[in-house]
Amino acid sequence: MAAEAVALGHGGIAKVHQASGLSRVTIGKGIKDLEDPSLPQGRIRRGGGGRKKKQEQDQTLVADLEQLIDPVTRGDAQSPLRWTSKSLFKLQEALHQQGHRVSHTLIGHLLRHQGSSAAFVKNA
Repeated sequence: MAAEAVALGHGGIAKVHQASGLSRVTIGKGIKDLEDPSLPQGRIRRGGGGRKKKQEQDQTLVADLEQLIDPVTRGDAQSPLRWTSKSLFKLQEALHQQGHRVSHTLIGHLLRHQGSSAAFVKNA
């Protein structure tokens, strides 16, 4: 909306406010953000905001996950794809016992990020 207000020129904030119902103050802040030279090219907000990734919050999580799947990892060592026969729920249970607060979904994301996959076992 701020970009539209700038494009409209004089009176743009008022026109965008009337058309969208967005607060004039918010539109003005958006214009200031667009004009901020400290932002990297192509960014509309400063970096660093938002929730930190779990592996940044819990420094030993990835290493502990690697230790859990290493003995049961299958596949060619030279191949980019590795898989484990442990289910995500079993890995979650083992990590919980080590004091990590993680979900099976996060474990799946971490494994995919590392080039591994977990075999999904029914009723695991």
